[in-house]
Amino acid sequence: MQLSKENNAINKYQNRVLGFTLILLIPFSIIFGLINHEHNMEGWWYSVSRTYYATDGIIMMSMLAVTLVMFISYRCRFKIERFCTIMSAIATFGVLAFPHGLPEYELAGIFLTPYHIGGKFHIFFASMLFVSYGIFSVLALRKEDSDFVPTKKSSLRSRIYLLNGILIFVSSACLGLRILLDLPEFLVIFFEALIFVPFGINLLIKAGFFKSLRD
Repeated sequence: MQLSKENNAINKYQNRVLGFTLILLIPFSIIFGLINHEHNMEGWWYSVSRTYYATDGIIMMSMLAVTLVMFISYRCRFKIERFCTIMSAIATFGVLAFPHGLPEYELAGIFLTPYHIGGKFHIFFASMLFVSYGIFSVLALRKEDSDFVPTKKSSLRSRIYLLNGILIFVSSACLGLRILLDLPEFLVIFFEALIFVPFGINLLIKAGFFKSLRD
């Protein structure tokens, strides 16, 4: 299904906002957290979720809230796109509503959930979010190009979407292994960067931000 000229322009705008927001999420969360870092708990930068408890936690939450609005209002061409955006929106809301659980904060989040319960919900919704990014990259973003006669640039875009999608899935699996193997928690921020940044790049490509990849 082709979008109208107006909806197509809105879709490009949404992809650009989403792309830049996700790419800048980790850098902004850490940079602004450094301003008053002496007031933050130890390891506040170990993951995006931990910055919730930092002095600049509102930065991270605001940026995720922007992606939530974009996913809710996303102009979709295909059913797979709609499925991914709904999945991403639900997961993003869940991540915001149920923060990373820490014993130091017995109650946290919108619903003031006990940390040992809210933490489990947080892991579930974060996993759901990362999987939705992977599906979005591997299936939804490649769908439109697959409906036309392939060109060199469309084939290159498709390969980038696929490779970034695979990277997202592999990084998500590494996050799960980190928990199972009880590896250092600071590794989380690096794996999260390998999820948010590739997905953001995919969205910018879809929005036509990179001239060399446009048809």
